[in-house]
Amino acid sequence: MPHSQHNEDAPATGGLDAPATLLADSLEKPLHDDRDYRVVRLGNELEALLVHDPETDKASAALD
Repeated sequence: MPHSQHNEDAPATGGLDAPATLLADSLEKPLHDDRDYRVVRLGNELEALLVHDPETDKASAALD
């Protein structure tokens, strides 16, 4: 989604039925970092870091 269409009030569930809890939406970052970061806890207790980068057209995911 282009940054200009990014909705700050969008539900953390992404339209799914599984509940998600917003844990953090303003992380400490360098001044010139244009990305938006959020940490959510999903219904299965998994914590996820969500990153929105207005400069990229790629998507990715990683598990550790």
